[in-house]
Amino acid sequence: MANTGVEVVEGRVPAACIAIRRRVFVEEQGVPPEADADGRDDACLHALARDRGAAVGCARLRPLGPGTAKVERVAVLAERRKEGWGDRLMEALEAASRARGWNVLELHAQHTVVSFYERLGWRGKGEPFEEAGIVHRAMVKTLS
Repeated sequence: MANTGVEVVEGRVPAACIAIRRRVFVEEQGVPPEADADGRDDACLHALARDRGAAVGCARLRPLGPGTAKVERVAVLAERRKEGWGDRLMEALEAASRARGWNVLELHAQHTVVSFYERLGWRGKGEPFEEAGIVHRAMVKTLS
């Protein structure tokens, strides 16, 4: 990976991803640590965004079945939001999905970022629901 960009790795969650998830979900949002540490990391692809070597964001992609995967644990450090890192993470996960033949992606978006995903072509599905104490909306995107 270049000094600035997004790296996607399979089956091994980078320590920097765990650190970012702890800062964003556990410390900032008050999500219980056990809700983040669900034991599924080894079965996922992990995207890690770096800017001049410093980790600034992460996400994971979990296969669900033939042609389908779920985007999870999308997190960008508070001080680095609104810089396009979320876009870059999602672009990297979509490219990795296409390469593996996963053309339907799902995710559970926190209510505060539904518009971010809508801007990227995601569509809401069903009614809002609570997950880890935060209101979410199921969303889906079909890749072309």
